[in-house]
Amino acid sequence: MACLHTLPISDQVAQVLNAISAGAVAPDVGRLIIDSIKSLSDVRATEELAARIEVLEEANGARG
Repeated sequence: MACLHTLPISDQVAQVLNAISAGAVAPDVGRLIIDSIKSLSDVRATEELAARIEVLEEANGARG
């Protein structure tokens, strides 16, 4: 299995679901893992948006 954090979010969740269906991970543990993946994804999205806004603001300030 590839290192989960390098895969797209949908692939990460799919791997967890596959592990649950194979019995390798308990459903409640799988749910916690999926919730954690979502939380991390939300944080990363927020960081990416903040960085993009900063670039736009700097570009706008340079014109003024």
